[in-house]
Amino acid sequence: MARPLDGAAERRVRRRLRWRGGHPCPSPLCVYLLAKRAMAIAARFAADRGDAEIGPQHLLYGVLLDARDPLGTQLSRRSRRQLAPLGFVPGRPNPVQLQLQARGIDLQRLAAEVYASP
Repeated sequence: MARPLDGAAERRVRRRLRWRGGHPCPSPLCVYLLAKRAMAIAARFAADRGDAEIGPQHLLYGVLLDARDPLGTQLSRRSRRQLAPLGFVPGRPNPVQLQLQARGIDLQRLAAEVYASP
């Protein structure tokens, strides 16, 4: 019976040169890097408001604040390099911001409304 790979085993395999091809293989978890900052903002927002849990309004506020900045803001060099094979180029506008603008939604106004909501 085959055992499922744990995280350490997966990292060891990814470090093998023949698997890497000179750079780390893109992982579906790389997309997590895009949400990491938004989740940190949401946690800080919930704590500032005195809420015990992070709710949908906190997550929305985190996504909106993260969308104001260019893609890859406050990511390490390694994290930015992991996003490149997936088509995300640091410094370009955030995809969330582009989607909101395409639908005529003002990012600043929406963030202010979420912030003011109870």
